[in-house]
Amino acid sequence: MRNKLVTHDGRSFDHFLVWIAMMILVISGGAVRLRADAPPLLTLDPWVGSEIAQTWDHPMEENKAWIRNNGQSAHIFWYNSFGRIRFQPDNAYSPAIGYRVMYVDLGTHSPLLPEQLTDQSLVLGAHVIRNRRWDLGVVLGGGYSGNSPFGDSRAYYGLGHIQLGRRISSEDQFDVTLDYIGNGGLLPDVPLPGFGWEHRGKQAYWRLGYPTDEIRLHPVPRVRLIGYYEAPIDGRAEVSCRIIKGLYGFADFQNYFEGYTINTYPDHQRLFMEFSRIEAGIRVIHEPLFDISVALGYAFNQEFMSGFDIRSLQPQAQIANAPYVAFLIRGKF
Repeated sequence: MRNKLVTHDGRSFDHFLVWIAMMILVISGGAVRLRADAPPLLTLDPWVGSEIAQTWDHPMEENKAWIRNNGQSAHIFWYNSFGRIRFQPDNAYSPAIGYRVMYVDLGTHSPLLPEQLTDQSLVLGAHVIRNRRWDLGVVLGGGYSGNSPFGDSRAYYGLGHIQLGRRISSEDQFDVTLDYIGNGGLLPDVPLPGFGWEHRGKQAYWRLGYPTDEIRLHPVPRVRLIGYYEAPIDGRAEVSCRIIKGLYGFADFQNYFEGYTINTYPDHQRLFMEFSRIEAGIRVIHEPLFDISVALGYAFNQEFMSGFDIRSLQPQAQIANAPYVAFLIRGKF
């Protein structure tokens, strides 16, 4: 096993760990959930009201990108769609179906990169036991992650999540978890244990543990701070402010990391995509008709690496920094 993570600038694994520690400190201090799009977590979240479905659609476009390795142009279009549907609208903890569709069109003919990438998954989640002290949630499903939609048998993967919670008080709960994420960035072939302390207060929500940390704060009535971290290196920090009723301004930072099976790669080797972005925009809410966000942003650290998981990556290609435009449409039905 290699003991260094190699990136384009030769950073050692020790430097990588320092960077992770800094990310955790920043995000835990007030850094919306990056991976609410992960169906295992989404299906077990509490429901509010009588909705039977919730959807999020997030397209992004970079129209002036290029590949630094060979100078070829790239026109990147991202589309991330996820949501959940429950069976019993009168039951706040009804079994639910969660889905995710992630599509990336790189808009390039470079031999270094595929033309497109996709990740699609579907799960079923339910609270098997739920009483005053204990909460047992189970999620099972699977997905497909690759460059050739449904054409590569190696690109199919399983998903599983078991969460056992013990209520400490009306606002606090301690969880132990077991996750199997077959396309994960760290040990995708091994179920990984986790834990977390969750607090749901009137003015603040936080969850501290592994592999996820999350915090939501309302320091003053018009301002909201939200942060999320998920191992190995996904994270997001957002601040939003209500300008007038139904109109919000926001700014956020996100780091994204995900692997894809490529049909021309040998077994046990995948293509990993990492990018960072910072953006600012406005959100307009007019319930129940629409909830739309529009943002301008700047994408950087757009790197592609090959390997089995984050412990042994080799540089593949790098896309130059570029501006982008993004939309987010939220639906409740």
